Amino acid sequence: MTATNTKGDLSITLLGVKHSDSTLIDNLEEYISQDIDVLYHEKEPEDNDYEMSFVEFVLRQPAAFSVIPVDLYRYIRRLFSHKNPDTTWDIRASKKVAEKMGIEYSEIGRSTSSYIRDQHIIWTIIGWVTTALFLFFLLVYISYPNNSTGVVVTLSYLPSLILMFAFMYRRTEDRNKHFINRIIHDARMNEYSNVCLVTGKAHLSGLTTLAENRGIEYQSVAVS
Repeated sequence: MTATNTKGDLSITLLGVKHSDSTLIDNLEEYISQDIDVLYHEKEPEDNDYEMSFVEFVLRQPAAFSVIPVDLYRYIRRLFSHKNPDTTWDIRASKKVAEKMGIEYSEIGRSTSSYIRDQHIIWTIIGWVTTALFLFFLLVYISYPNNSTGVVVTLSYLPSLILMFAFMYRRTEDRNKHFINRIIHDARMNEYSNVCLVTGKAHLSGLTTLAENRGIEYQSVAVS
């Protein structure tokens, strides 16, 4: 899938990838032009001031605790991913291409822990309310197991599920804004005119919308 917008003084090539795609090591280079000024790659930054423990993560984002089967592992892994900087195939591929083509390489991102700490307290409160609701009806079901209480437990689980998906969506949008703002800032400071960003495919739609709104020329390609 490819999308293109031709306007503006800054041009961005957006490459959407699967982080676990091992074939990127061999085929990412064909999507990157030799004349780009810098190759950006999405990566959780090493931000020691914003590191948080698993306990703090659960306290600040309690809905995650009640939806462990959905996506908790992914976010816990991402929270501490900067401790193992080259664990994904896409990062290895980008570094390899940048070195081979003699292109400046820069990692870009905002830590999950910093986003959670900066989010409005109302999201934590709502998270605790929905989690308490689910746990309450779960205890009721354990005490009085029957079809009726089973249905109520299932329904009480939905608010936490919805809240977690809302968190995932807001987190992605926040990262998209950070990517675009950082690239625009760097372009002004370093007089970049042509850059490339390798990121997860989930970011492509939001990034193209932001680029369109900011008057940036772009090409968006789903690589894997």
